[in-house]
Amino acid sequence: MRTYTLDGMGDSSIRKELMLSTMAVEERIKIHDQEKGDSWKTCPLEYLMDKYLEEFHESLEVLTPLYPPALNGEPITDQELVDIKSELEDFMAISSFLWNRIKSIQDVRVAAKKR
Repeated sequence: MRTYTLDGMGDSSIRKELMLSTMAVEERIKIHDQEKGDSWKTCPLEYLMDKYLEEFHESLEVLTPLYPPALNGEPITDQELVDIKSELEDFMAISSFLWNRIKSIQDVRVAAKKR
């Protein structure tokens, strides 16, 4: 596995913005660790897909009213910024869980074909 740096240079670097959002998602997930742990690794795939769609729609709900034409020149409030970040963190978390589950399935199938 490749080691990444934050220097922004070369193939082994990771974008600072990506790292910051990933760290925010990790902090959000940790809040639920005691309750949920790594349940995403064993729950039905359909459940993750449903959660993905749910979080996608929740993200749209906080973003759509703030789309520039709807704002009529009004600035986005501090609370709206908090709500947007919160929903996007939830969406990114479930997206990551779903991506990893799909990758696991793919890895198993590739390994089986090599046998």
